[in-house]
Amino acid sequence: MNIVFMVGSYYPYSSAVGTCCLNIVEELSKENNVTVICMKSRIDQSDVEEYRGHTVVRVSHRWWDIRMKIDEKIRTERGASKLLFKFLLNGIRFKEYIKLISSRASLQKSMIDAYYNALNKILAPVEAVIPMCFPMEAVVAGMKFKKNVTTTKLIPYLFDPFVESHTLHRAKWNKRLKRKANLKVEKNMFDLSTKVFCVNHMLHHFDKFSNSHGRIISTEHPMLKENINNLTINREGENKAPLILTYTGVFDKVVRNPDYLLKTMQFVLSDYDSELHLYTSGNCGDIIDPYTKEAEGKIVNHGYVSKKDADIAVASSGILVSVGNRDNLQSPSKVFEYISAGKPIVHFYNRDDDSIVDLLKSYPISLCLKQDKGLIEQNAKSIIKFYQECNGKTLKFSEIEYKFRKASPKYIASQILNIIIDKENENESKELM
Repeated sequence: MNIVFMVGSYYPYSSAVGTCCLNIVEELSKENNVTVICMKSRIDQSDVEEYRGHTVVRVSHRWWDIRMKIDEKIRTERGASKLLFKFLLNGIRFKEYIKLISSRASLQKSMIDAYYNALNKILAPVEAVIPMCFPMEAVVAGMKFKKNVTTTKLIPYLFDPFVESHTLHRAKWNKRLKRKANLKVEKNMFDLSTKVFCVNHMLHHFDKFSNSHGRIISTEHPMLKENINNLTINREGENKAPLILTYTGVFDKVVRNPDYLLKTMQFVLSDYDSELHLYTSGNCGDIIDPYTKEAEGKIVNHGYVSKKDADIAVASSGILVSVGNRDNLQSPSKVFEYISAGKPIVHFYNRDDDSIVDLLKSYPISLCLKQDKGLIEQNAKSIIKFYQECNGKTLKFSEIEYKFRKASPKYIASQILNIIIDKENENESKELM
């Protein structure tokens, strides 16, 4: 069969959703022709590439090209030139913001067209189109294609909110202004879709749609991968404390701020021979830098690294650190990669309804800590005690895969195939629901 996925950032500069996409694609491409349509991440990337048994088609549009060129200059220039290109990038962002607030729905037509045009260039009949949201533009392009090619099955896979997203709409008034039009986009999606995969924390949002009944498949981030356990790391030139704690992922000043974690780690580092290694991107460099300087090598910010390097760091750590979001609209996918490694996990949460706290109740070597200013020293002591109790403990992948089946790429790929060939296993479908 010919199956087409559409996603935002993909190999070799994958976002979390891009990694989820790759994990499923690797399973499906064993016996099917799979194409992944994604946005370009670098201006010099090839338009088409074969990778791990499937075809990667990279698309762009005029303003996206301009932005990528500016990004490249920011990476390579120094001094005043770098500042100039940062200024230009802010100008592009402002233009995108103006275009967003002046549009009827929170969608970029140029991005929709880029995905749609790439879909139309696929010569062989397409049995299924699977857009993975974000971006929502991929879903809309799939809807447009489905209207013209009715035999193709549309199967969106939703990870992040569209109507309720804070980061997408930038301002509460803009979210309210676009709400009616954005809800209509989601309603039309259900009208055109055979099934819709939806991560658990978003299910309640779709209760309002009568046309969603029977079409939603409850799922999770397909991040369970056994191979992460087989990796090792060479830490030459770094300290080698008995306890290595590792955080991998994005930090954001509004959504996922690192300040509480770093304050807590100051107490951990003073009481126990340990190091914290951060493999992160985002806008929190000015928050992290003072802590790294004061820690004198015991807090190391490696910045953005490749997926492989991040996996190696996870595989070599004593404790994996997770930081929850300040809202419950999104669930960090990174925790499923942590679970795959079978290692002890410490999760810092803001809200009592944090979905990761619920998830980790099924993971026996985990510790969840409330981000309460009055509990910093107590939380630090809890981390040390937790490590002393679980040092050397790991979980077998077979046990992990059984407990967290909804996050298994192999299992999700089988569900997708069942939908495409109209042979859904009733027992498995009931279990997913």
